[in-house]
Amino acid sequence: MPWRRSEKGYLYANPVMGIFVESLLPYFNTIIVFGFECRMKNEIINYQLQNSDKLVFKSLGPEGHFWDYFSRLNRIKKILYCNRDIVDILLLRVPTHRAHSVWKFSGKPTKTALLIIGNQYFTSAYSSYGSWKHFFCHIRSKLHDRGLRKICTNPGTLVMANSPELVAIWGRELRADTELVHTSSISNDDIIDKRSKEGFTNTNCNLLFVGRICNDKGIRELLEAVRLLNNNPQAKYLLDIVGPVGDLGGHTLNDLISKNRISNFVRFHGVLPFGPELFNFYRNSEVYILPSYHEGMPHAILEAMSQGTPVIASAIDGIKDIFTHEEDIIFIAPRNAESIKNAVLNLQSNPALVKRLLEKGLEKVRKFTREKQTELIVDLMRKKWQGSLIK
Repeated sequence: MPWRRSEKGYLYANPVMGIFVESLLPYFNTIIVFGFECRMKNEIINYQLQNSDKLVFKSLGPEGHFWDYFSRLNRIKKILYCNRDIVDILLLRVPTHRAHSVWKFSGKPTKTALLIIGNQYFTSAYSSYGSWKHFFCHIRSKLHDRGLRKICTNPGTLVMANSPELVAIWGRELRADTELVHTSSISNDDIIDKRSKEGFTNTNCNLLFVGRICNDKGIRELLEAVRLLNNNPQAKYLLDIVGPVGDLGGHTLNDLISKNRISNFVRFHGVLPFGPELFNFYRNSEVYILPSYHEGMPHAILEAMSQGTPVIASAIDGIKDIFTHEEDIIFIAPRNAESIKNAVLNLQSNPALVKRLLEKGLEKVRKFTREKQTELIVDLMRKKWQGSLIK
């Protein structure tokens, strides 16, 4: 994910990366961010990092294209090689196929930490990938694993993953002890004490989707479920969609909305900055729905719970090993519009279940804050490296 510097010198990132870097600042003398730089405004890169003398950004240039891979790699090598003597600890958020190259060009630091936040083995679930792309992803995944295993041969490497399922997968693939670190962008200050609006109304129901709008997030099934729900003339189900538009298999979002004949029931808001405006959408919705085909540990679920909003999500790895059905979440079958519809109707007719989801969701998210995430990462580093260079 690229970064952006404004004309006034402010550094911007996507919210997840920006908040993650800021959370680490109090524990280190200096944090140097090596990243690709986006020279133009990008709707996803909308989080302004705090100005700090402890935060230094070193540009790796533009992200480039597939055909300039080798010239880009050579540029990265030169930049990292010139800065290798100032890097005491190298922290890599993976999977990324550049991980091994970055480690090698940085001088193979003994103190290297891998924070795994996703699973590249979900490529078979990508709905619109053709067989050639499956083959390419498979080969790239194998090369990526080989590179990470080389990093893990270094006895000073610390490996962390952000869900129990990922701990199991990557511990096996990398043949390394892997620590569980739940990542989150939610602060203790973001979590509400109690939701003022509880339960569903008998007539209008506000549904919410926040995330990348693409086939693999289940957007087609969600729109179909909105159509099925609105076949009932006694109620009106409105869907608010927030996020950037991604791969829809050659279709536009309007194409899919028109196909289901639900133009009067869907409102698209584009990308909203992380913070009060986004949180208001959660609080003003009866339920947040994430019908993904695959996930790591989706931050949007924690965002919804932090605002006291019930969550409906696919029963898939990365989610089902953290949350409990009808305790703090409602699980649905992936790729199934009927399952989404039935889950909404179940909540609408069961006030006691809604109340339990609100209470247990708030209890859950208090265990998954960015403060707890950072404290755990720093503690693991202290134990691994006997506390050197860490406050």
